[in-house]
Amino acid sequence: IPHAVLNADDVKNNTEAENEILQRAGRVGAVTVATDMAGRGVDIRPDLYDDQRLAEAVAKATQPVAILAVDAHEAQRLAGGQFDKLPILTPGMAAPQGAVVLNEADFATGGLLVLGAERHDSRRIDNQLVGRSGRQGEPGTTQFAVSLDDQVIRDYAPKGLKGWLSHHGKGHEADGRGAHMVKKAQKKVEEVHASQRETTAKYEGPEAIQRQIIYDDRRSILDGHDLTPQILKWAGAAVDTLAEPYQGHGLFHRDGISRDDAMVLADSVHDMFGVTEGLSPEGGSLEHTVTALKDEVHHLYQRRETDAGGPEAMQDKARKVFIDALDKGWSEQIEDLGNLRDGIGYRGLAQVQPEDAYKIEARRLFDEMQVRVESETLENIFRPA
Repeated sequence: IPHAVLNADDVKNNTEAENEILQRAGRVGAVTVATDMAGRGVDIRPDLYDDQRLAEAVAKATQPVAILAVDAHEAQRLAGGQFDKLPILTPGMAAPQGAVVLNEADFATGGLLVLGAERHDSRRIDNQLVGRSGRQGEPGTTQFAVSLDDQVIRDYAPKGLKGWLSHHGKGHEADGRGAHMVKKAQKKVEEVHASQRETTAKYEGPEAIQRQIIYDDRRSILDGHDLTPQILKWAGAAVDTLAEPYQGHGLFHRDGISRDDAMVLADSVHDMFGVTEGLSPEGGSLEHTVTALKDEVHHLYQRRETDAGGPEAMQDKARKVFIDALDKGWSEQIEDLGNLRDGIGYRGLAQVQPEDAYKIEARRLFDEMQVRVESETLENIFRPA
């Protein structure tokens, strides 16, 4: 059977080829094989009357022929085509004496015939396919062929469908019960997809919040905001984190620190910020020691600022370092969240709601990512080039 194939991948960059196929698709006898997505949203204008059959009838006539068009528009079309030598009548006009009148309505094609090779998962998609025929009051027919091997039938149809079809034979999909079973299978698929979308939306919530935080940070950097207060705040927090083991907890909370511990703390701070020769604390008050180390880090930042060529040059460097660390951290976070989603369902085996566990774990991963971003940013800013 001569036919044309309309494939979305083949015509996506060639609209002329697509238009040509769609124009031919409405001609009498034309067969067009289309993929599920191909040509959607474009009207196919079918030939409503078979001019070839009409011409054959004219050729077989043994008497003069006149053609009765269905309306004035069709009369104009016929008069401008291959029948321009024949009398073209409109309803109500008298035929020439002795002429045989051929009624154009007797050569109606029936419009566009749409054959669906299988039922889609979604009834909405099937309805769009049905809408291909009979558009804007034109005649047309749609018919679906359903097989027990179709995925939607195999996976979701009621158990009784196979037995029912075996008992009644083929060709009963249009029967009330058969059509109901097929639609029931489609409805079940739609419910599964709706449940999947709902679950996906729950998991997308934490990622959307985190993404907004990251985008806000990037926008703030690119807008040229002064990063010095943020950098010094991170540096101070880093010193506090290093000092936590020396504070004790609860009843054992203390403010004092030995000279040896103060030296170890100072070495840790110096190692973090790349200080080769720094403060040698004597111990005593932990608060005073921590304050002195923070002041030392502050002075180190000012020296790095001078080494960079001034405040503006330092800001440029800080923005680049921060952006690079942020982009790297967010890329890793997206990958970590994907891995987390893949395995979070197993938490249900421990009587834990997977969605709740995901939110907690996603927040933990995000906090860890922020720590890595801050640490990497501080390291690249404070350490000498």
